[in-house]
Amino acid sequence: MRPSILLAPASGPGVGGGHVMRSLALARALAARGAVCAFACGPQGAEIVARYGGGQFPAHGLDQSLQTFDALIIDDYHRGAADETALRPGFRVLMVIDDLADRQHDCDLLLDPGYGRTATDYAGLTPAHAQILIGPQYALLRGEFAGLRTQALARPRPERIERLFVNFGLSDVGAVAARVYGALREALAGLQVDLVVAQDAPSLPRLLGWARSDGNLALHIDSPSIGELMAQADAAIGAGGASTWERACLALPTLAIIVAENQRRMIERLAVDGALLSVDLEAPDFELDLRQAFARLSDLSLRAQIAERSAALCDGQGAERAAEALLARLDVSP
Repeated sequence: MRPSILLAPASGPGVGGGHVMRSLALARALAARGAVCAFACGPQGAEIVARYGGGQFPAHGLDQSLQTFDALIIDDYHRGAADETALRPGFRVLMVIDDLADRQHDCDLLLDPGYGRTATDYAGLTPAHAQILIGPQYALLRGEFAGLRTQALARPRPERIERLFVNFGLSDVGAVAARVYGALREALAGLQVDLVVAQDAPSLPRLLGWARSDGNLALHIDSPSIGELMAQADAAIGAGGASTWERACLALPTLAIIVAENQRRMIERLAVDGALLSVDLEAPDFELDLRQAFARLSDLSLRAQIAERSAALCDGQGAERAAEALLARLDVSP
């Protein structure tokens, strides 16, 4: 029989769409190996699944019975060992996706794609039998990124940035997309800017106004072709969340904006190690810091360094590795 797997990512106000999107990447990899996948999430998460899941995965309410699945995958910072212990009897295997290493878990597999993270960070936080899948090699990306990697790595790098990719995910915290474009508008005048934004992003009204007058600004609303846009770009500006690994997979030199506290440790470490540039959205002089960092990104040798170091961290196969590990735990051959 085909294994049945339920994914329960966090969603809703203040959460953003990152948990749902990376769970979707894992669901696709599992489905490609014969699993039947469904989601358990709130209304906002269900809407993201419907919008980006291609009609492939049903979304159940959080209060619906969960007893008909072989495995459960939880991706929620507000759930820990007590929740997992309560849910465990209904499933053969329980998997947790985490980035924080700050609480106990009762699981069979734990996946943390964080840069610099090691299995010892979860010593004492997981059962002795739990399998730990650790580091960017397990970053959960859609298959399109691995498919575009060879093309992106071979792309010539022009002396100056000619095409810029900008994307802050589904949440657009504090209308950050409009804030960034507005602060850099003068510097971006000679570049082609591909700016991806969700249909309900707070930035969209202002961006639509600029797009009517700025011939170099192309808005891509709910674009299904993010990977292709990235592969064609010379540099990127974006949030410091899960999309960090999409850009790294495609060797895209990035100026990352720290828009949430849980991103800070990883992004600052990547910046120190030369795999990206970073700016803190909460910094008192954010706009000035942003302009200075973008000026630094104009240096071809720096962009080449960032591209090389970031590409070495993530090959885009993380969802496939995670899917195979979970199915092996279920004694199912992938």
